[in-house]
Amino acid sequence: EEKYRSLVENINDVIFNTNEKGEVTFISNKVKDISGYSPDEVINRPFIDYIYPDDRKKILKEFSELKTGIIEPSEYRIITKTGGFAWIRSSSRPQWAGKVFKGITGIITDITEQKKAEMAQLKEKQKAQQYLDVANVIIVALNKKGEVILINQKGCQILGYKEQEIIGRNWFT
Repeated sequence: EEKYRSLVENINDVIFNTNEKGEVTFISNKVKDISGYSPDEVINRPFIDYIYPDDRKKILKEFSELKTGIIEPSEYRIITKTGGFAWIRSSSRPQWAGKVFKGITGIITDITEQKKAEMAQLKEKQKAQQYLDVANVIIVALNKKGEVILINQKGCQILGYKEQEIIGRNWFT
């Protein structure tokens, strides 16, 4: 028991359990690092109360799917104690007593910094795309293999293809 307690308390991720109604029955102390909430503030409350409103429908659907054996990691936002949100990835497994669903056990990983980096990269790509789209010539970027990784709208128009038909193709063949 001491070995497992040490593991749960020292891992960088949050470990949790819920009952069949989705109420949190256990959550490790690391939840405070991600959300600002202490375990005592979360235990015996529905997990859905901490899910960002725009993500709740998706998460409720996934909770139901766990009962049918559909088990996939999920990325969504949780509401922090300060009123903001954090991006997390959760991986959960159903818990059974015979054929009776008893809840879920899972791990939560904070992916907020990763999501911020992805959003910044997307904004930069969109900004670059705006500049490319006003050009009246074909502008194309290739990787080392000669595969198209970027093409402007005018290039698609001149070549007569949709962007998704060109991206990934070798420019030289």
